Amino acid sequence: RVTDGCGTVAEDEKMVFIPVEPLVVTMSPDTTVCLGNVVKISGYASGGEAPYEYNWSFTGVNDSVWTFQPIQSGTYTLNARDTCGAFRSASVFVGVENVEAIATMNYQEGSLYTIDVQNFSSESAVSFLWDFGDGFMTDEFELSHTYTDTEDHTISLTATSAGGCEKSTFLNYIAPTLVYVPAAFTPNNDGLNDVLRIEGNSVRSIDMKIYDRWGKQVYQLTSLYQGWGGNMEGKDYYLPIGVYNYTIEGIDTRGKEFTQQGSINLVR
Repeated sequence: RVTDGCGTVAEDEKMVFIPVEPLVVTMSPDTTVCLGNVVKISGYASGGEAPYEYNWSFTGVNDSVWTFQPIQSGTYTLNARDTCGAFRSASVFVGVENVEAIATMNYQEGSLYTIDVQNFSSESAVSFLWDFGDGFMTDEFELSHTYTDTEDHTISLTATSAGGCEKSTFLNYIAPTLVYVPAAFTPNNDGLNDVLRIEGNSVRSIDMKIYDRWGKQVYQLTSLYQGWGGNMEGKDYYLPIGVYNYTIEGIDTRGKEFTQQGSINLVR
């Protein structure tokens, strides 16, 4: 009601709706995810006057639930507006945890089957698991390991962060080169042990030269798939029984040169 100076009275009425409860935005709890993983955050409005409109600040996402892949830690804000125009916002923190597994390996000098492994994983890593591919596993930080077989192996290092994030890296162990040359063979065409064949592992290239007792080269092998039938190279006649010396030069699959020498007994 309003009265002016002349005594004129005017009055009007307007209904104002006052919510019983004020508008409130409640968020999902703060969380931490591993880098590369997807996170789901959400919030909901209560009080005020429904329905509500939502949007996440600076994202263009107009929903109360947001699923995405964060690349760094940050705080995300959900804005809510009710049908009467009341506005509220609330935030949730998403931590992004990253862990990197980094390892190197070297072969010990003077030891055919022993290696040293080094761990250069990120500072966020708090625990480690080495798997050497031969059944041996350990949670040591760094160590030496000796293989008891002649096989190649894949080594893995798994690093784990305090939040349970894991990353793995892999190393390739190449077994040392071993060439087996029989001590004797019997090239007499009886179908048994007539051809000298050499065997080896981790051999990239090989050159085997065979000499008689006077030092004359009588045969040459340049592959593990070749054999010697006891003949003079390039000839079809057999060499006499006796002891023949050999030398081997080669390169293994590690890229290292190797040599070997010995003798073969030709028997009939």
